[in-house]
Amino acid sequence: MAFIAKSAAPVAPAPAARHWTFDRAALGGLTSFVAPPGYLLSEGLFEALQRQGRPVIWVRLGPEDRDPGTFLRSLVAAVQRHHLGFGWDLVTGPAAGPAAPDGWPARFERLAGAVAEAAPAPASLVVEHAHHLGGGPATPPAAGPGAPALLGALLGHLLEEDRACIVTSDEPLPAGALPARGAVVTADDLRLGPGAAGELLGREAPRLPAAAARRVASLCRGAAANLVAVCGATTTLGPAVVAQAADQASGVEDLLAHLAAGWLAGTGEEGHRALALALEVGYSHPALSAAVLGRSDDPPAGPWLQPLADGWSTLRTGWRDPLRAALAPDRPLGAETVHRAADYLVDRGAAERAVPLYLELEDEACATGAAAGPVTTLAPPLGHGRPLGEPDGHLLTVHLLGQLEVRLDGVAVDGWPSGRGRSLLKYLVTHRDPWPRREQLMEAFWPEAAPAAARNSLNVAVHGLRRAFRDSAGASAGVQVVVLEDGAYRLGPGVALWLDTDEFELQVAGGRRREAAGDLAGAAAAYERALALYQGDFLADDPYEDWPVTTREQLLLAYLDVLDRLSGLFFGQHQYGACVALCRLLVERDPCREDAHRRLMRCFTRQGQPHLALRQYQACADALDQDLGVGPDPATIDLAQKIRWHQPV
Repeated sequence: MAFIAKSAAPVAPAPAARHWTFDRAALGGLTSFVAPPGYLLSEGLFEALQRQGRPVIWVRLGPEDRDPGTFLRSLVAAVQRHHLGFGWDLVTGPAAGPAAPDGWPARFERLAGAVAEAAPAPASLVVEHAHHLGGGPATPPAAGPGAPALLGALLGHLLEEDRACIVTSDEPLPAGALPARGAVVTADDLRLGPGAAGELLGREAPRLPAAAARRVASLCRGAAANLVAVCGATTTLGPAVVAQAADQASGVEDLLAHLAAGWLAGTGEEGHRALALALEVGYSHPALSAAVLGRSDDPPAGPWLQPLADGWSTLRTGWRDPLRAALAPDRPLGAETVHRAADYLVDRGAAERAVPLYLELEDEACATGAAAGPVTTLAPPLGHGRPLGEPDGHLLTVHLLGQLEVRLDGVAVDGWPSGRGRSLLKYLVTHRDPWPRREQLMEAFWPEAAPAAARNSLNVAVHGLRRAFRDSAGASAGVQVVVLEDGAYRLGPGVALWLDTDEFELQVAGGRRREAAGDLAGAAAAYERALALYQGDFLADDPYEDWPVTTREQLLLAYLDVLDRLSGLFFGQHQYGACVALCRLLVERDPCREDAHRRLMRCFTRQGQPHLALRQYQACADALDQDLGVGPDPATIDLAQKIRWHQPV
């Protein structure tokens, strides 16, 4: 999983965050917002999309996304937040990317189709801070399409249906990078006029003297985020401090630096360290602070922090330099702490964000190691490429979780002459120790037939199976995939097998081992890989066969256990949005799982949505009554009561 904070959407919009251009953008089509920091309060944009009933996929880019491979992974991870298992087959190599010049356009074309399928209209996609993609007038030409052009190709495909696609950028992207049919919103469109700015200051900072308010409006030049910050400072620091800062400031950055110094004067060393960590990483979270600083302290509250989903916060871009200036005399973080922050990022699949920190510390060895290793914990691609450690020869890839998918050396095998041939392959690859003898297959598939008739039917099925590989496998058509040896049917010599059920069980077992050892990040990564593999129940396209029933039930129980364990890990890390997605899957399969209902209730409450928590309680009670004829446990009833009384849960 890529750094999860990059796909956390803004929350807690204030009335001042609303703007008519956001409402227009939420109606649909492409809108590009191009304005310096301070003009756009993106939480208002998110709220406008929600009011239009559009599910939102949000991705917040960083300097690392100038690399097309990292940009691709950031987009895949953003969709994965809402659609577990999405895009594992799209990320097939290291961030260096394919050697062929047209490799990235092909991958982004596949990504566009996959996003369109996973997030149908009226969904929306927001790409924030797109200026990090580079490619402006001062950027040297790249060998092949740059990231802005790849973004444009992606959006062009998505705009074929009723979606809202929104791009925000501090500066214009290269001409022609985005589809021409989009609208462009600039700072002039977002700027509050003198009357509106004065009205905002009068409403939110009524104690600020009129002369100081006029000076503030002049310095902020109608930038809503900066005006909102001044209003907050007036409430917290008092009008006299704000008036003095406005009188002394030579520009808006100078004004913000004075306000930051006043704000931070009343906070202690630990608060300064937490804020300095947020400046280094770009984000803040209690789990991040606990891992790096040894305490789960949040940075000092102030207008510089933008709250995000799942307990994350990010620093508003316009506050970075003012905060650095305010913190500069203290230098609250040492080299060892910054190194721990970089290590934390590497452990959570964000090596591309850790490399600059290592280089800042002049630790070229760690920077090189992080850059050379995988930059995400995405699972191996399904049905594409070969598993690590695969011997020379031919690779047979079989997916039995959900609909059957068979590939030989990467080529799909789908022209099955008969259903029995398909069933025979499924049986063979799941009964390998020992390989099934002829009599065992006859008994499994033709138990009522006479021996001669059953043997003839088996021969016909084997012939159809071999024909399917011969007709579909291209350059590998001559490979003997299934052979008869010593009275038993088995895979032919030189044919290696990759089976999704084997890999699923391997990841589940690995996750449990890591969880028991206290490696929660490693456990979560393994569980996520397991969930990506579980595309449906075992042999879902053979619901009436008897022999798969036991295996199907065992794998389903393992899948439900992974949902439970991973949702618990996410809950413990305050990643409530991800926890909600998993618990919903859990109660869909088992509506009477009260523990999952309770976890959902807690998540909704901690996200500030107690009405959803109480709705979940009612859904739990209804399911128990309809399916079991009982009421909720006392623990569930007590939790609902605490939520009604607005008590902490």
